[in-house]
Amino acid sequence: MGICFSKHAQAPGTSGLLVGSLAALGIEGRKVYGSGGVMMRKLANVDLRQDEYIVSAYSKTSAGFWVLDGTPTRVPQESLADELGAVISHALSQSREGIDVPGRDVKPAQPLLNLFGLPSYAAYARGTRSVGVYVEPSGEGESVEITPKRNEGSRRGFTPIEDAMRTFTYDSPLQLGIEVIKALDKAI
Repeated sequence: MGICFSKHAQAPGTSGLLVGSLAALGIEGRKVYGSGGVMMRKLANVDLRQDEYIVSAYSKTSAGFWVLDGTPTRVPQESLADELGAVISHALSQSREGIDVPGRDVKPAQPLLNLFGLPSYAAYARGTRSVGVYVEPSGEGESVEITPKRNEGSRRGFTPIEDAMRTFTYDSPLQLGIEVIKALDKAI
């Protein structure tokens, strides 16, 4: 499959929706807290494939693993960094926790494959570079962790390049877009 991610640590009782700053998309920025007043963690993925950024939201299942959630967004590679950052922020706003575990017959990558008219995830992954964008609430705002990935083919999928990970406090869509573009240069 290659489209699921391993577990990240989760604080008890976290659920809800965190909406980032999306002024560039005409969406009012706000933060929504989960049960117990705890802001939740978010995950998006940005792939660079054939001169396009593919931005995908991932949601955490009740079993604790991340799956593709919804249809990814295609962004031309020549787009400005703040435009890319706004699309990533929007994808993060769509990330949820506590969704149902997909059934055995569900193909988590299907929305991605449908977007490109591809028969398999292996066909999608060929020649693709990938970066994970993980957001976690912190005392000073939102801590963003951007991790370039190694493309290990259809069997192993994309694996994190831990020593290339970068963490910073979220400031703006421009900053987010710039950091993701830099991380994609480190993805292999």
